[in-house]
Amino acid sequence: MSPTAEFTNCIQNPQIIIGIDLTANESKKSGLAIISKDKIFIDFIFANYEIIELIYLYKPKVIAIDAPLTLSDKRTCDKQMKKYGAMPLALPSIHALAQRAIKLVETIPFRTNIIEVFPTATAKIFKIYSRNFQNVLKSYESTLKMNIKTKLNKDTSDAVLAALTGWLYHKHLTVAVGDENGSIIIPDENRIEEIYDKLKIFEIRSWEKITELSKV
Repeated sequence: MSPTAEFTNCIQNPQIIIGIDLTANESKKSGLAIISKDKIFIDFIFANYEIIELIYLYKPKVIAIDAPLTLSDKRTCDKQMKKYGAMPLALPSIHALAQRAIKLVETIPFRTNIIEVFPTATAKIFKIYSRNFQNVLKSYESTLKMNIKTKLNKDTSDAVLAALTGWLYHKHLTVAVGDENGSIIIPDENRIEEIYDKLKIFEIRSWEKITELSKV
């Protein structure tokens, strides 16, 4: 489903955080999560122009993208994040993903905080990571104490984790891994109890509830 038609019904909210589980190909759906106050709205999005329209209309405080945002061959962050499962730019699929992400960022029509995130690392820091996705779903409620009102899959879950990392970044509860050649933002492991306490306010909802953004 293309969400662009719904955007005209939503007001701009300066406190919105957007998380995107980006794919390398615009013909394949990317996971989308939008945080507004204590709600996280999820869906899928496809083309770059749809993402740009969303960003232009919502003017989010933070855009958290699950994709490399630099093509430097000196990215030390990938080596540092290998313990979390990060893949190198040398892989054709990761290189293609980075190319799309960089092109997308270059077309964002105004200045905002744009960060590179890695949802797998976020999940591991949150202690909800599992190869069995059903266990991940259970951990959202048992570990993070979140209220899930819709169906999540791996893509939308990664978008939620991206958005949550962006939200924590806005709250100064993250650390940066890397340097000027590439930096990945992850939750601060040393403040995990504080993070748990803050995350339990959230409720995850489907796109059908997105019009509620106009009420906040």
